[in-house]
Amino acid sequence: MVSYYFDENKRFVVEDYNNSKPFSSFLPGIAGKRYIPLWVLYVNRAQAIASFGIAHKDNPIMEFNPAFRSYQVIFTHGFRTFIKDVNNDAVFEAFGKNTQNSQVIQKMYISRNEVELEEINNTSGIKTHVIYFTLPQ
Repeated sequence: MVSYYFDENKRFVVEDYNNSKPFSSFLPGIAGKRYIPLWVLYVNRAQAIASFGIAHKDNPIMEFNPAFRSYQVIFTHGFRTFIKDVNNDAVFEAFGKNTQNSQVIQKMYISRNEVELEEINNTSGIKTHVIYFTLPQ
């Protein structure tokens, strides 16, 4: 069940984010010595990063798609993490589309300058975190 709230660190938390209403945003563009900002578009699907680049959307490092298209293609064109469980000789994808599996808990934490994803897979006993943030220079 999707749940929204603020945690003790004043981050906005979205539980079961893959099944919540779609939304997108940008991480703040931070410029370095040459004043060229790095921009990042993220969505609340899969592993979050839909596109990123320098200066403006015409200089993408990862192909720029508008939000409505990113919701559709991020599961195949976005960042992906595969984990091999050597105990069960099985491979699974962290942060993948959770099809109402009550054994997998997914959370998205959003703060001013970062996005953090957390997945707890109670079947395999693996907890996975990823944090995205922009760096100057």
